[in-house]
Amino acid sequence: MAEQLQEVGFYSQSQEVPLDLILQNKAYFQFEGILDPAWRRGDSIWSLVEDETLETVLNKVRDLRQRKKLEDFMKQHDLPRNNSGQVTFTIARKKPLTTIQKKVS
Repeated sequence: MAEQLQEVGFYSQSQEVPLDLILQNKAYFQFEGILDPAWRRGDSIWSLVEDETLETVLNKVRDLRQRKKLEDFMKQHDLPRNNSGQVTFTIARKKPLTTIQKKVS
């Protein structure tokens, strides 16, 4: 990624992974929230899930909830976030246009 950023005029690229950041705040831990379309609209990733796949996921969640295993399932699958974070921020600065023009000339 650093090379692509440099090619289009960015420099001083770095990445930060805040391990304690949870983008959805308390809503992230509303394990049954996935069943609510309004809750899913709070995270754009759900817009990429095809209808058939979504229905499969929702059925799995309903089954886990009915068997009173949903909370344990979600907590278990959330464990990696403590080490890898939920999100990675890429930080880069844009070179002034005059610097880019000099290289092209």
